[in-house]
Amino acid sequence: MINELYAIQKDLDDRILKEHNLDADAVLSDRYLAFLVELGELANETRCFKFWSLKGPSEKSVILEEFSDVLHFLLSLGLALDSPHLEFYMEETDRSLTELFNSVYNDANIVFNLKSKFVYVRMFNSLMQIASKLGFSQEDVYASYTNKNAINHQRQDDGY
Repeated sequence: MINELYAIQKDLDDRILKEHNLDADAVLSDRYLAFLVELGELANETRCFKFWSLKGPSEKSVILEEFSDVLHFLLSLGLALDSPHLEFYMEETDRSLTELFNSVYNDANIVFNLKSKFVYVRMFNSLMQIASKLGFSQEDVYASYTNKNAINHQRQDDGY
């Protein structure tokens, strides 16, 4: 199911490249930064690292939408690596959300600098562990991604 999302993401990426007259290689660094920014926005909505605050996380729907944004850019990065095979890996872990976010950040740097497919898959697995810790199922992730993808296409239609 997850590997189907590569084709959906490729359609969106190709559309954006064509409509904005861009080259995929030229925007790889931008995609990487966008991934990191979206990952930070997701972490911010969970508030998992805000040990100084008593305020709880954002609503689950807000967090899931941010998760979908992260997944969009993760898939874009995967397309640049020839779409390594992914599986929903929702294994339980004792690692905290903060540890998982840090793991994804660390792996993202390796993926960007070394183009490692192995580390890309590990990064995806850590992201799925984040989803699991947040209470999201595979179905939640898939449905949210496809819904957000439709919104992203509409935004392109509207000249976003």
